Amino acid sequence: MDNPSMFRRRIDRFSPIAAALFGGIAIAQALAPYNHELLAFVAFAPLLAVSTRLKALLAVGLGLLTGFVGGVAYVGWHHDAMRLFWAYLPFLWVATILAALCLLASRLRSAPPVVWMLALASAAVTIEFATTLLPLPINIAVAEYRNYFLMPLAPVTGIWGVSFVVWLWNALIASALLGRTAGVAHLGLATLALGAAAHLLGYPVQAQDSTARYVNLIAIQDFTGDETMTLAPAPRRPVDRDEMTANAASGTRGRPAVIVWSEECLGSGFHVDSPHDETVHLARRIDASLVVGYNDDQQPKQHNCAAWLSPDGNVLGVHHKEHLYLGESETIQPGHGGEAFDTPVGRVGLEVCFDSNYDQLTRDEVGKGATLIAIPNFDPPTPRGTLHYLHSSMLPFRAAENAVPIVKCDSNGLSQVINGWGGVDAQGPLYAPATVEHIVRLGDGRGTFFTRWGDWFAWLSVAATVALLGIGGRRRTAAAEEASPQNAISLGR
Repeated sequence: MDNPSMFRRRIDRFSPIAAALFGGIAIAQALAPYNHELLAFVAFAPLLAVSTRLKALLAVGLGLLTGFVGGVAYVGWHHDAMRLFWAYLPFLWVATILAALCLLASRLRSAPPVVWMLALASAAVTIEFATTLLPLPINIAVAEYRNYFLMPLAPVTGIWGVSFVVWLWNALIASALLGRTAGVAHLGLATLALGAAAHLLGYPVQAQDSTARYVNLIAIQDFTGDETMTLAPAPRRPVDRDEMTANAASGTRGRPAVIVWSEECLGSGFHVDSPHDETVHLARRIDASLVVGYNDDQQPKQHNCAAWLSPDGNVLGVHHKEHLYLGESETIQPGHGGEAFDTPVGRVGLEVCFDSNYDQLTRDEVGKGATLIAIPNFDPPTPRGTLHYLHSSMLPFRAAENAVPIVKCDSNGLSQVINGWGGVDAQGPLYAPATVEHIVRLGDGRGTFFTRWGDWFAWLSVAATVALLGIGGRRRTAAAEEASPQNAISLGR
């Protein structure tokens, strides 16, 4: 360490348990619906600082404890074990990331400060990137979906750049707590300059586009209370989805409208090739484009589908859900790839629920000219709406990454209309019926740098992690050799 005595004085202010409690509670408060997003920049700084004086196993345990505290602070308790598991699953991944970072903070304690900070930030993004191979991806950046200073990074770096900045600032503050100030100011100013440049160069250029087209996006949140059971009471009066849809269409006053229903809302009762289907007749009657969710009759397993119905009742596009959630694969077979379809409002892309947790599908659709993404959705009801809030924080990044508006409909709540800059223009309540609508500007179909180059920043973080761990490892080995008994005896002579 640069100054062991200062290190001890500063670290003694934070016991390991206090650091874990602070980190867990702070990250819970940083997430939606609390939205104290600045807490995410400091939540784990004491944790990382404390880890430098712990043995490897204790550091790992401290990281796991912090993730568990975050889950308790955010989710709490519920008697339904399965719903509780779904709610705690994201915090299990957070705990895993923190355990790995605490281990690195401990093992690389002898590394130069700049190497130590950059290694922690790049390693965190690398682990986040690895969670895309797991049942539920997680990004610390979801705490920053309302941070309009950092969101302009998304069209260039994707969600990974925003995550990197959040992790880096935690490492910067941890290094300052340790008295290791070398490089802290330079790295801090560099990230601020990066955010400022993205903000100044991103939004104004897009806002000056005078050729944009606009469309009225409507989500019919037909909450009935059937799926939530004890989590929320049912509405006082019966909910009629067709009536809500007709009322919403009548209020568009001749503007082009796209009305979206929720995932699998029609079950197996909709057939794309049937001109006599009731939903087809409804689309004709309301004279609006309608996006519906249903299951087809494929064997041996069905597809989970989203279909676009034009105002004349014709089906212009069908998407089969590609990313299946947990046990869904037992009854559903996945689709493959994303397409863009020509419609009266322009080229559009369709996704279903969990598809939007992965950036590749949206990039594929926008890369094929999609100017709008419509998503029938169904997030499993969980205590405090955990999955609903986390998913609703992820979607603004998909929009900003590709400069494309998104409309999502979930019958159980938090249906959204999101503009092409990642701003949430309208959002429904949790566990209540509502009509969510807003007029937004369509994308231009060209996408962004991220649309074309994808996860380049995530792969750069992987390469940086390998390189920085190599540098830190060599420094650690050299420090251990200097402290060995043989060297001590030699120096004594």
